[in-house]
Amino acid sequence: MFVTSFQATAAQSTVDPGRIQRGLLRDIHPTSIEELTKSADVVLRGRLIRRRTFLRDDIYIITEYEIRQPEIISGSLAPVASAKPGEVLPITLGVFGGEMTINGETIKAEDHAMASEITSGEEYLLFLRKFGRDPGQYQLHDGGIFEIAEGRARALVKGAETIFKGTSRAPVRELIDRVRAEGTVK
Repeated sequence: MFVTSFQATAAQSTVDPGRIQRGLLRDIHPTSIEELTKSADVVLRGRLIRRRTFLRDDIYIITEYEIRQPEIISGSLAPVASAKPGEVLPITLGVFGGEMTINGETIKAEDHAMASEITSGEEYLLFLRKFGRDPGQYQLHDGGIFEIAEGRARALVKGAETIFKGTSRAPVRELIDRVRAEGTVK
């Protein structure tokens, strides 16, 4: 479900009145890391680098990140072939949200299920599903994104402790061990 706020006044909201904003409202159901692992196509650890923000299907604002140095923890990545021999195509993550200008209007979209935005250049533990028609394109699976900092993993989803019980600031090694115990590398 989308919520759109057009030219809201400051008295009505804290929304910037000079911007059009869109939001994605969705529920992320409580699950264990083990169940999340089983239902994801691939679980990996990697560094996210913002590539671009674009309009998809004339409706959705998507921000695309390149997944650098992917370490597969469970599952497998779809083969990525290039038309040019020797060319390596990136593995990408597409997420709803971002900011762009369309016809002179600044449009901001956000996923209201997420408590924090992705920080380009940081390392993450990602639970992914294939996305789009092209190989190498993925999306987050059921809010499965954990920022890795100082040896700990922090879920970016709102209500993380309720949704992913026992993961609040968990040691990243512990989460990876749980994923490996449940999943398989293909």
